[in-house]
Amino acid sequence: MPRSPAYTVANAPENSREIAVKLEKKVGKLLNIHAGMARAPAVIGAHNGISETIAAHGTFDARSRETIALAVGNENGCDYCQAAHTLSGRQAGQSMEQSTAIRAGAVDFDQKLSALTQLVREAAVHTGTVTDDTWQEANCTKPSSRSPMTTSSTVSAGNSPGQQSAEWAGRVPVGSLRLPPSRGGAGGHPRSHGASRAGLSRAGRDRRRRASAGAAR
Repeated sequence: MPRSPAYTVANAPENSREIAVKLEKKVGKLLNIHAGMARAPAVIGAHNGISETIAAHGTFDARSRETIALAVGNENGCDYCQAAHTLSGRQAGQSMEQSTAIRAGAVDFDQKLSALTQLVREAAVHTGTVTDDTWQEANCTKPSSRSPMTTSSTVSAGNSPGQQSAEWAGRVPVGSLRLPPSRGGAGGHPRSHGASRAGLSRAGRDRRRRASAGAAR
């Protein structure tokens, strides 16, 4: 049983309701992550504030932001993040095939996004630390004046620890998604949508193991 109740717009606390209404209109439904955040006005307010600031002042477009969030969600093994950002990625113009490639760590359809996802995956594995080569590659291939520095806030807003919990993963509101099947899942759980640790996120774990082995030498 979830520890935190999932509110609706109708029964959300008064100080959370206005933001809940806004988020529901933006996505088309009140996602479970936001329904849980609504319990604490400070939490849903902070999340919304960061998201709005990134949208207003960030240098990445919506498609790039969703690519970042999806790649980091996969690297972290977050089932909920991958399912949710596949949905929002489609709204930002990402095809299902492209979303699948991003989750698999095989972004061969866009050189700039490939460099960007490599950067954020490495940052996720090493807690924000990336090599000079990776940083330089992202700088050399970035669209127009966009800087990899922008990715840190985008990663934080799109993949918070709360989104990575098993509690959220068990209540993903993306039953309409038809992602490639993966092992072990059925029904509405994100595992049945190809987003499980046994599926596409295996590539992320393999990268982490290689990185750990290299650091131990």
